[in-house]
Amino acid sequence: MVGIVSGTDYDAFNIGENLSISGLLNMGRFKGFALGSGQVFEIFDVAGMTTGLFDGLNEGGLVGLFGGRELFITYHFGDGNEVALFTKAGPGSTVPEPSTVLLLASGLA
Repeated sequence: MVGIVSGTDYDAFNIGENLSISGLLNMGRFKGFALGSGQVFEIFDVAGMTTGLFDGLNEGGLVGLFGGRELFITYHFGDGNEVALFTKAGPGSTVPEPSTVLLLASGLA
């Protein structure tokens, strides 16, 4: 069972069972949207277990450079099985804790 997460301005999905990931992650940003420091975008909220990786994207891997800011991926966000994209808050920073999440006011597609 898959559902779109309401209240987000980017593509995000509720997965009611397990999630098996494979293949490429294709993404872009809306014209004029600028990523900020320390942002997190949960793209899969998974009720079950998450297995697999997107091709070429290990845990903490660089997804790409968008408007001069690096965007990374984690497969262990939230309660440990959510998939999220994030920007770092500053030099040497790691994946932000869920309590410090800043959600988008504009969107990724």
